[in-house]
Amino acid sequence: MSDQVEAAPHGDNGALPSAHRTFGSWFGSLWQLLSERRAGTAMENDRWAAVAFIAIAVPLGLMFVFLIPPSQVIDEESHFMRVWQLSELNPRTETRFDPVTGMDRNGSLYDVCVVEYLAENVRVAQSESAFSFRDTWLETPDCSQQRRSFEFFDTAVGYGPWSYPGQTAALSAARAIGLPVPLAFHLGRLGGLLVFVVAVTAALRIAPRGRLAILAVGLLPMSLMTASAYNADGIMIGGSLLAVACVLRLALDDQLGHRHRWLVVVLSVSLAAVVLTKPNYVVMLGLLVGMTSGLYLVWFRYGRQQ
Repeated sequence: MSDQVEAAPHGDNGALPSAHRTFGSWFGSLWQLLSERRAGTAMENDRWAAVAFIAIAVPLGLMFVFLIPPSQVIDEESHFMRVWQLSELNPRTETRFDPVTGMDRNGSLYDVCVVEYLAENVRVAQSESAFSFRDTWLETPDCSQQRRSFEFFDTAVGYGPWSYPGQTAALSAARAIGLPVPLAFHLGRLGGLLVFVVAVTAALRIAPRGRLAILAVGLLPMSLMTASAYNADGIMIGGSLLAVACVLRLALDDQLGHRHRWLVVVLSVSLAAVVLTKPNYVVMLGLLVGMTSGLYLVWFRYGRQQ
């Protein structure tokens, strides 16, 4: 039966028009890729990929958390300011005229000690001197006076707590117990890394096929670096991988039973986080629906015959 299926797209079969043969051939190749049955790529044990990801991602992520100086990841300064604001349960911003740029900009009131901590790290980065342990950990600004000033930031103004679940929770806990700013800053980074590792690990355990692709994306240096910093890309990458894994499971597993309910919940939550963070990603809703239909067709056409 399998020989006939492979020869059908290329044989002289008058019952199938040329377009249908091409369509079947394309889906047959896709099924072969997803099934991962070629020599050296099989992952019959679904824990292998998850264990490999944790073993590689956690050490590398911790390196990014503690070795990259504060505010030295792309736009991290603005994202940290936004998370600091969200940790005060104050998501609203205020529009004021900025005399420096001559434009109306968004901003909010912040503790001066936090502004000084970031400014010092930016000053060191722009100088010829190198970062030191003292710059990152020991130069703790005084937050006891509760001085506040209005600061402008535009890059992260549109993001909510769903964009930084780990960072917001960890930073809020650090502020609640009164940790110094450097410790609170790095604890927030750890929270972001934790959420990313959990999301990708769950995706690797849920996906019935395509784990190698999920593993590769999750271990990209840029994926790990942004997940280990104050940035919304961590939840975007982790949420997208988790959503794809849920779709693959729903499309290819015909023995789910009542388990499909929690998969739908996980899929809904991950898609909600992605779309609310980047509204233009609403297109993923249509793509995932189409992917579900297409993969079901692949499974019905080829999987039943194997």
